[in-house]
Amino acid sequence: MSLKGSNTTADFLKWETMQLLIQKLLRDEDYHFGTLIAVGSYTGLRISDLKRLKWSDIDTKLILKEAKTGKLRTIHINSELSHYLDKTRAEIQPFDDDLIFPYSLQYTNRKLKKIAIKYELGIKFSTHSFRKTFGRRIWSKNNYSEKSLILLGQVFNHSSVAITKRYLGIRDKEIQDIYLNL
Repeated sequence: MSLKGSNTTADFLKWETMQLLIQKLLRDEDYHFGTLIAVGSYTGLRISDLKRLKWSDIDTKLILKEAKTGKLRTIHINSELSHYLDKTRAEIQPFDDDLIFPYSLQYTNRKLKKIAIKYELGIKFSTHSFRKTFGRRIWSKNNYSEKSLILLGQVFNHSSVAITKRYLGIRDKEIQDIYLNL
């Protein structure tokens, strides 16, 4: 656990790695954390919003008021995420009013560190990794366009594209690629 007020970092997962991790967690009957990683990575929601979700909140779309910004947000649930949710619902058979992720932030991050070790992810893995994974996926699916960074900045509530690039670690990668492409 980090000290309060200290600067910590989290890495993103490659999309295929994230999907494989979810499949492994569901296979290993860790339904809650498989679903947490899925919902976080497919929606880009902050952990503060994920922790408030109840099973009744998610169907074909999710409408919520973000805790940090107070903004109303509508997220359509795609078929892959719907598949993960259906599998978890079938296995754990929750009540509609049950929280989907009934864990403290501290417990969740400790568990994610253990998951990173167990499944040999080789990254700094925390709840913030979900948003970064989401952002990197959107950016890559849109051919690494500036337009996708502008849209992600709106989703993440960033004040500039430069902040979004820094948040996603894009600048660091671009600099590293300069040397590799000589």
